[in-house]
Amino acid sequence: MDLPDTNGSTGHRLPLGTPEDTGGAAGHAGHLPEDMKQDPSWVLWRYVERDGKPTKEPYQASRRRAKTDTPRTWTTFEKALEAYERDDFFNGVGFVFHEGNPYAGADIDDVTEDQAEEWLDRFDSYAEMSPSGNGLHIIIKADLREGTNRRGLGELYSSGRFFTMTGNVVRDLPVRDAQDAAEEYYAYLRKDDQKPPDQRAPASFDSPDLEDSEILRLLEDATNGHEFAMIYAGLGDFPSGSERDLSLANRIAFYTQDAAQIERIMRGSGCAREKWDKHRTYLRDTVRKAIGGLTDTYSRGGVTNLCAVRRSKKSDLRAGVRELVRRWWDYDWARVVGTGKGPHWMRGHTCRDVMIVLIEAAAKHGRIVGETIEVSLGRRKLALRAATSTRTVHKAIRHLEAEEWLEFRPPTSENKPGVYVMRATLHQVLSMSTRGGNLEEKEGGGEDLRAPSSTKVPRLRWSAPYVPRLGKHNCAIIDRLLREGAMHVDELAEATNKRTRDLLRRNLPKLEAAGIVSREDNTVGLTADWREALERKREADGEIEAEERDRNKYREQRENYRNRDKTPADEVPPLKGREKMAEILAERMKEEEEQRIEHQRQKVGTTAETFIYDKLKALGRIRLELLKDVYADAGGDPRHVLSAAVRLGCRIERLPEYGNERFIYPPAERVA
Repeated sequence: MDLPDTNGSTGHRLPLGTPEDTGGAAGHAGHLPEDMKQDPSWVLWRYVERDGKPTKEPYQASRRRAKTDTPRTWTTFEKALEAYERDDFFNGVGFVFHEGNPYAGADIDDVTEDQAEEWLDRFDSYAEMSPSGNGLHIIIKADLREGTNRRGLGELYSSGRFFTMTGNVVRDLPVRDAQDAAEEYYAYLRKDDQKPPDQRAPASFDSPDLEDSEILRLLEDATNGHEFAMIYAGLGDFPSGSERDLSLANRIAFYTQDAAQIERIMRGSGCAREKWDKHRTYLRDTVRKAIGGLTDTYSRGGVTNLCAVRRSKKSDLRAGVRELVRRWWDYDWARVVGTGKGPHWMRGHTCRDVMIVLIEAAAKHGRIVGETIEVSLGRRKLALRAATSTRTVHKAIRHLEAEEWLEFRPPTSENKPGVYVMRATLHQVLSMSTRGGNLEEKEGGGEDLRAPSSTKVPRLRWSAPYVPRLGKHNCAIIDRLLREGAMHVDELAEATNKRTRDLLRRNLPKLEAAGIVSREDNTVGLTADWREALERKREADGEIEAEERDRNKYREQRENYRNRDKTPADEVPPLKGREKMAEILAERMKEEEEQRIEHQRQKVGTTAETFIYDKLKALGRIRLELLKDVYADAGGDPRHVLSAAVRLGCRIERLPEYGNERFIYPPAERVA
């Protein structure tokens, strides 16, 4: 796909300069502010296709991805400009805003210079056209509490982002300190945030005036509130992340038809992801689709006054689980140190699976104790669900304790499992809850989604000797694709803390060969029948058999432990007296016979007797003629077989069902 340059033509190269001038970058370097050129916070960028749309991504001169929070991936202006002129891979240069420099950037979308004249005058600082030619970038000096992005209006950042720099000057002014103007622009972009109901922008049609916390409370305390809690935490069984986003929007839209409020609530959920900001119309279109598909809406009739609602322990637990799930998604599991001397990615991904099993157990039967969540779960059950051994689970718990994820409290009774205490920052996630009386049970609106309590991706086992499997790292890749939807391979590598080349060489080929993922150009996504393909792969690798074997083993261990002090009524009592003596003599005579045969074998080699004895011991019975043929093949004289069998005391019978052929049976055991 050819990407548009600033002239609107197709081509991958985007000159640094005006849309009308297609000269080289060096000719426009002098247009940029000199003080910014002295700051080593420059990157290169190029267009990358995401869902059929071009997106600007930061890069280093080595063509590796740059990060706005990693200074070692930035460079000086001279080196960035040199790489841009030398390598057609890049579309331009960009500048990173971070806490170490005083700069901030204001982006005004879809305006001309005349339309933005008021803001240009207020900022009174250096300004240039954006690469598309449809917006303005204004560079100032300011310190903001946080950045903001309002689709259709603009953006404002002082850290954590980069701006593309074109040198297409609109206001050739020094970069000045514009803290006052920045705060005014920030307030303008967020003018609809959390205003009182009577001051909010009007909704698309009559909508109840509810605060964000009221809507969340209604959704969580409805009879199907547990379903909403899992979706809001970023979980649930969905073919793609986009379908999860729409499901969340549908449920919120039942209570409010204010598009800005729906988007605000969604951004506070565990479903929030980078795609929402990279694709400017995606979230807005999702909210619009949810509102347009409504058949009924919520009204206040019959609902208790929500200002007097008392926060319940159940709601607190849901909020805490959401917090844990967010931390679980964002944690760098590939670099877990634990009790070891250094990071180890296999250790980290085992801890990752153990932790999500504990979080899912907490969502079902955990309890809130202060600022923590407690849940009890047996080690065998934990090992079974995490697809690993109990020994590995013991190690993983110690690593998770060292990483301050949890604290394990041993059981107070030998008949009860221990308690896992997980640290969730509840005072933040519960701050939106209202307090007061009890809330009536109400059926939530939107779609009737039966969301399960987990992501429904079975945990995968590591490979065993001579048993190659997908492993837990590939399980993490499937988890990420299920949550985010189709992803660029660089984005997937970054999300799973893996180098792109290793992902392309080691992981994706296995998943593609199994039919779990598909790759088109550099975009990776789950196939339509990935669940069936994964189950086939698990069965082929012996994972399902191993899981069933462990389940049976743990069940037997539990039963043995429970019955350790019991004697079943139908148990055969041990032999005593003469019967016991007869049993001992019979075993001794059998041992003596085996010793005699072995002694004969060592003395004269294999004889007809030892040969017949060995065969009958292995087979139980054998046809006489076949035994002669086998003995002849071994170098013996078949004429000696019958007499040797008689000397051994073997029983010889003719069987009518086999044409009256003679069969030789082992000799009867001698009884004293």
